[in-house]
Amino acid sequence: MEGAVQPIPDNVQPQDKDVQPPPDNLQPLSSDVQPPPDNLQPLSRDVQPLPDSVQPMEGTVQPLPESVQPPVGDVQPPTDSVQPQLPPKDGETSGEHGTSSSSNVLSFDRTGNPNQPSCTVDTPELDNNSQGEIAAISSPVTEPTAGAQLVSRGNHNQGDTRASMVNADQITFPASDNQTTTEGFDSTTEASSIFPSVPENIPRHPTIPPAAEGIVDVVTPNQNKDDSSPDDKNSEQRKGTGSGKKKGRGSKKKNVTPTGVGRGNSQSLQEAKKKGRKARKAEKELDLLDLSGLSLEERPVPKGTGVVFDERMADYHCLWEDLSDCKAERPARFTETLTLLRQRGLLDRCVTIPSRPATREEVLSIHSEGLLGKLESSGTMTTDQLRQLSETFEDIAIHPKSLECARLSAGCTLQLMDQVLTGNVRNGMAVVRPPGHHADQDQSCGYCLFNNIAIAARQALTKYGLERVLIVDWDVHFGNGTQDLFYDDPRVLFFSIHRYEHMEYWPHMERANYSFVGRGAGKGYNVNVPWNKIGLGDPDYMAAFQQVLMPMAYEFDPQLVLVSAGFDSAAGDPKGEMDTTPAAYAHLLHMLKALAKGKVCAIMEGGYNIQTLSECVAMCVETLLGDPCLPLPPLRPDPSSVETVRNVLGVHSKNWKCFQFQVSKDTSEEDQHLQQNPEDKSFWRSVGRGTCTSGREVGLVHDEAMMNHVNIWMPGHPEQPYRIRRIMQALDRHRLQHRCVKLESRLATEEELLYLHTAEHLQLMQETAEMTPRQLNRTQADFNSIFLCNDTYKSACLAAGCSMNAVEAVVTGSVRSAVAVVRPPGHHAEVDKPCGFCIFNSAALAARFAQKRLGVGRVLILDWDIHHGNGTQHMFVDDPSVLYISIHRYDNGMFFPGSPDADCTVVGSGPGEGFTVNVPWSRGGMGDPEYMAAFQQVVMPIAYEYSPELVIISAGFDAARGDPLGHCDVTPPGYAHMTHMLSSLAGGRVVLLLEGGYNLSSISESMSECTKILLGDPCPPLEYSPPCEEAVQSMLSTLHVHQKYWRSLAFQVDVGTKDVCSDEGGNESSTTGTEREPDRPALMDLNLQMGQLSITGEEKDNQNTAGEIEEKTPTKGTGSDVAAPPVQHHLQLQPPDSIASQDQLASHSPPVTESSTYAADL
Repeated sequence: MEGAVQPIPDNVQPQDKDVQPPPDNLQPLSSDVQPPPDNLQPLSRDVQPLPDSVQPMEGTVQPLPESVQPPVGDVQPPTDSVQPQLPPKDGETSGEHGTSSSSNVLSFDRTGNPNQPSCTVDTPELDNNSQGEIAAISSPVTEPTAGAQLVSRGNHNQGDTRASMVNADQITFPASDNQTTTEGFDSTTEASSIFPSVPENIPRHPTIPPAAEGIVDVVTPNQNKDDSSPDDKNSEQRKGTGSGKKKGRGSKKKNVTPTGVGRGNSQSLQEAKKKGRKARKAEKELDLLDLSGLSLEERPVPKGTGVVFDERMADYHCLWEDLSDCKAERPARFTETLTLLRQRGLLDRCVTIPSRPATREEVLSIHSEGLLGKLESSGTMTTDQLRQLSETFEDIAIHPKSLECARLSAGCTLQLMDQVLTGNVRNGMAVVRPPGHHADQDQSCGYCLFNNIAIAARQALTKYGLERVLIVDWDVHFGNGTQDLFYDDPRVLFFSIHRYEHMEYWPHMERANYSFVGRGAGKGYNVNVPWNKIGLGDPDYMAAFQQVLMPMAYEFDPQLVLVSAGFDSAAGDPKGEMDTTPAAYAHLLHMLKALAKGKVCAIMEGGYNIQTLSECVAMCVETLLGDPCLPLPPLRPDPSSVETVRNVLGVHSKNWKCFQFQVSKDTSEEDQHLQQNPEDKSFWRSVGRGTCTSGREVGLVHDEAMMNHVNIWMPGHPEQPYRIRRIMQALDRHRLQHRCVKLESRLATEEELLYLHTAEHLQLMQETAEMTPRQLNRTQADFNSIFLCNDTYKSACLAAGCSMNAVEAVVTGSVRSAVAVVRPPGHHAEVDKPCGFCIFNSAALAARFAQKRLGVGRVLILDWDIHHGNGTQHMFVDDPSVLYISIHRYDNGMFFPGSPDADCTVVGSGPGEGFTVNVPWSRGGMGDPEYMAAFQQVVMPIAYEYSPELVIISAGFDAARGDPLGHCDVTPPGYAHMTHMLSSLAGGRVVLLLEGGYNLSSISESMSECTKILLGDPCPPLEYSPPCEEAVQSMLSTLHVHQKYWRSLAFQVDVGTKDVCSDEGGNESSTTGTEREPDRPALMDLNLQMGQLSITGEEKDNQNTAGEIEEKTPTKGTGSDVAAPPVQHHLQLQPPDSIASQDQLASHSPPVTESSTYAADL
């Protein structure tokens, strides 16, 4: 540079009295020196050359601002304090978190020793001694590495947003001012003695965690750190730092220690603000990904359950004593039912809907003019004429008031449907007579004059423009009229479950058999489940719903559900001769409430035992109101019903995707080896339904002190304190907290922790409260994926204690169900050691607490965390009083925790054999279809047969869409539907305990949806897609293993796959040779998709080294996240083999399936 030397301003004092002016012969700086940052102004336009003894810095040396007085004396290296930086101005990005590709990172070399953050600051040049001291602390390891490097990335756009990892020899994480430190920590201490090594702590969890200061990228050996866009390079040059910049001679990078580290450090206001900004940014970056187009806005929830009736319906009766069959349909059916509803206060809890008669036009929308004319003439007839008119119909006794009552019955049904569809009520019950489902277009039949439910369905299609209506007829008699009226209409799915006995039972029609599936466009939309044996009851009806109706209904996706609620299959009914309990009807209705956003209208049909009819109607009204269902005895279907259900599935496999995957099997031999006596119910005891003395249904427990458990070594660890904060914020945003009962938090006692954990484990965790950072590091390095701090023990005790308080509140009736927003998670924690972010096993401890202190017998622990709950399983492996069911990723043993105990073949031991159930996924990407199928095929049949007294959900949300560790695709509505199904068990006694989940948006919205379900809100819409083939195979494997333990798993023929497509020409669909529908994207933040790290089951936790991390090559020809065969005694790295672009990810929504086409009628 050229120009005259300018004098130093008077207000700037020299830093050192020995500093000499520059000699005249000093050469100017090189032309390639980068210009200074824009925000620094030089003192003078002309800069003078420096003396030979002074080495030039990178960029032009800038003088200090006039407002800042330089220190007097020798300049010391900043080893014990942090260089304060001003916050960025509006529109300006700070040096640490800017859009430049350069970042502050903490890197680990091949041996696991960390390098200090490579943060460059503009400071006065140091003398040789100071430079040497800093170099000894912060110089990077010069040993070449062949591995990948994770670097913190700003928000700059890159052409390729894919993330992968080929090796992990060097891993870098950003430095953070949020790092917790202790007094007396010396920044000159050897780094390897402070920080944990990579193989002993960081990578053994399935995915390298994200960094706190920015989303992490991967630099592979084939990609240089300076391979960035031109804009990025320009940005680096402007800043004077960055991996792509050529360093000037003699330039040094100074070590900047985290805030709070060093002797005598005091935090300024600016540093506090900076720390807060960085914490908020770290929390924001854990959101990772929006939920791919899901509508998470607050949806309007209709209030109230409607009930409609008219006292005038009791005015007609049979006039002739010799018509004994017709006398069964007597007024007492109607009046006694209303009496019971009033006695129980149910009418007062419901919204009373005014009645009205159906208009002539409404009746004629279904029935002929001739039929209506006959009935209209009955008003002026004599008794003899009425008898003659009655004999023109089958099982009809016409009274002078019959027409009026029939019009009122149809009109009340329409009134209920109108109120539900317009949102004035959520659902409702029509207490009406005469019934209607036997009435055809031209004929009244079987006590039915007009077909009430068919008139309502037609009006829903024409008046409201609905496209899909589901009619469920569980009356013991075949609903011939309804079937005939919609037999060729694909807009109406008609499902009838009735007594048939090979056509020996009334109405003796062959078309009541399962082979009649519809006609023309309506083929496949008519479903008959004909019972061929009397005495069938709860297990058989529940099996028909679980195996046939519900999978089909989810695929059909109705906009309205109409129920022909006949109760003549109830126990004690003289006509039905079946054995269904009133509680079972409540469970059937509870299942239907998951459909059509809860728009369910139940219309009373038959039922001729007055006492059981009234009880059945009352329980259905309670279910519609949101009361929990009474527990059912263990459900084991009869072989006759199993045969019928299989026949139905076989016929409809041609018509529905959910039935396409069929496995023919003969269970006659296996049935002889059932480990449980199907008639032995002595171990079962009814616990009644959950009561709620608080006036509100759901308890909520949380404690802010659990946020004190932090990773002081890696602030960006995914098990962040923000997880529970964001959940509580979401519950407040959705106005759910004030609807819940706040439960007190507490610490678990030592006695309670010793229910399941050893004294040695407890003592070690207690000692962590007094450990130094070095001791904490050495202790946590002995375990798999564990971090410790001085507040870990207290936080873990709070998590366990809060879980126990939630269980106690539910079991004692203070609340009906409960949600525990707790951390750290627990299901990996073993009896004698912590594991996988988990210190104490909160769910297991809560279950044992319920048994030891509250007298609970059977407990179901349902674990839907993406990782197998190894600790929970091991604690109850030989205990039949706890049924443990886990749905998780297994990947042939390659997914964390990498134990073969997570396979479906592990079923428990000793007395607990058969009470451990694993559904292991073979790859990532599993979503709502796979989890819903697993619930319908495995979880709920076993759970109903077990009949628990308490349900504890290990609710890890790391299978959620966008989670960086789980790489799966379950949506918040998917979790809501699973919660809805589980809430039908144990009288509604359900406790939801937070486990994992590391996408803050996903976990907060998912927990909110689950809480809404427990509060009684309707289930959100759930888009249907058939499960993938790999998931089907996993479920079939589990079914095959457990069929000898559970009779309810006798159905192995109704799980669908994506491999099937229907032929519009009516040809049979093929299940082989079809091309698979492309796998759904992994739906995670691809910048965090660094592969999956797992450890095989035989590898000891503390014997791994970074050198054992090996490159994992994906198997060719497989879907994403498919694991290759495991390699024993090595950490395995599994990079994804197909990653969508960021644009594809942002525009992604779940696949929309085309409407089904159906095969020809048999």
